Amino acid sequence: MSTVSRFLDLPRALCLRIWTSCLPHRFVELDYPIADHIFPSPLPCTHFSHTTHINSQPPLITKVCREARQVAFDAGTPSEDISHSGRPDEAWFSSGTSLRASWLDRTRDAVHMHWTAALEPLYGSDGDAISSLAWDAKFCTGVASLRVEFFEENYHEAGSVDVPAALPEELKSLVANPLDARLAKQLQNFLSLPMWMVMMDTVVVHLSREAAAERGFFALLGDATVQIIDGVEQEVLHGYYDAAGLVERLQVPHGVQSGGHKFELISKIREDLEYVLMREYGCRELLRHMRPAVMFRLCTRDCKTIHVAHAD
Repeated sequence: MSTVSRFLDLPRALCLRIWTSCLPHRFVELDYPIADHIFPSPLPCTHFSHTTHINSQPPLITKVCREARQVAFDAGTPSEDISHSGRPDEAWFSSGTSLRASWLDRTRDAVHMHWTAALEPLYGSDGDAISSLAWDAKFCTGVASLRVEFFEENYHEAGSVDVPAALPEELKSLVANPLDARLAKQLQNFLSLPMWMVMMDTVVVHLSREAAAERGFFALLGDATVQIIDGVEQEVLHGYYDAAGLVERLQVPHGVQSGGHKFELISKIREDLEYVLMREYGCRELLRHMRPAVMFRLCTRDCKTIHVAHAD
């Protein structure tokens, strides 16, 4: 059997396949995560924005050689394109936390938005967040994600439905209760995509990039530092939680009520999400489009937890 002592001695077609396999599959963040709105005190990471920065940069193989760089640029592009490709007026959204990532791979990347109504008083916004997120997802792989807090805060903002929205005929039979115009528009956007990932938990994993790659986490080269794992992938979730030293979150401790508690069985996550969605939209069809999930964020730095005073 022949041996190959140098990578460049391999057939070019095989080299290209290897470089292609090194390209990350990312959840591109469209806004900055505000750590003290995601975690209770103490915060589990002191370099939260560093993870976002790495996740938004061109893949590592763009720095290896000319051939690898060309493979990356054949697949991805600087992400200004997502803002200048015929986006309709109703799909614009900006806030004080908005972020324009430096890289986007339309064939591999999904999009994520951290925005919730609780951020409005501090950062302000303009436009429709869900319309914008749905448009961005269609521009990429058709998958979007958002935090479950979006729905919880959305519900508390909703008032009585004095004038029910006029729904398209195909939606009228799917909705149990009248919806106001805002919720009706959100529902149409949600149903326009095959899959939405809803973040039920966010976890920081402190590992070196090499250790993360060895475990098969955060892409082959550790340059997809934000990963979102479907709640049905129990073995995968267990591996990530174990890497974070938080495997106990997958079980309900003895003597502790699970309802509303952070230590939940994975099997209960779906039930919690269904309750939130049915309370707000009354549409069972929506449940087929929403997948409970967990966000894992790789931090390669030596962080210490910090305490934050939360306003009442």
